[in-house]
Amino acid sequence: MATVLAGVLGLLYFLLTFYLKGYPAAGLGVVVSAVLISAAVLVPLYRSRLLLAALGLWRPLRRFRPALAIMPTYPARALHAVLAISGLRYAVFCAQFLLLLGAYGVASPLGPGLAAVAGTFLLKSLVPSLNALADVGVRELSATHLFGLLGQPALPVLSASLSLWVINIALPSAAGLLLVPGLRVLRSSRAAR
Repeated sequence: MATVLAGVLGLLYFLLTFYLKGYPAAGLGVVVSAVLISAAVLVPLYRSRLLLAALGLWRPLRRFRPALAIMPTYPARALHAVLAISGLRYAVFCAQFLLLLGAYGVASPLGPGLAAVAGTFLLKSLVPSLNALADVGVRELSATHLFGLLGQPALPVLSASLSLWVINIALPSAAGLLLVPGLRVLRSSRAAR
């Protein structure tokens, strides 16, 4: 939820500032679309009975009803707590990215920089990836493009984005490999001793 809502706002900034600047009617359409997308994300969370009813109307989506049938049982307080935790997690990732960008010398204003980070995270989330390595190129491409629109050089943005991937994905995954008890690599090295 946090990724979609913040990312829609971030991409909205870029669309209105760089792509639709001289087209007020198109800009209005994009703003209305952004509001509808945000509502489409939030409304089913709080009005899950409506979501279940809508899923029942369209045959290909009926298979998702059993998995989502528990949604109406969650109290609003629990949903608020989960959204708050999700927002905090998202804020941590944004802060990490902004700190890494600063460490590599990327100096964009805070508002547009946050919009670029939010847009980068949304684009990365929208493109499906089969594993963590396939995930790498999407984030880097979107980050270099969005920060390029802000006049930032590609290499420091690319370095910050790759560093973020190493810190949050590669290093924890490598550390987790050591904790997998049945990993053959560890067994074979111990047996060789």
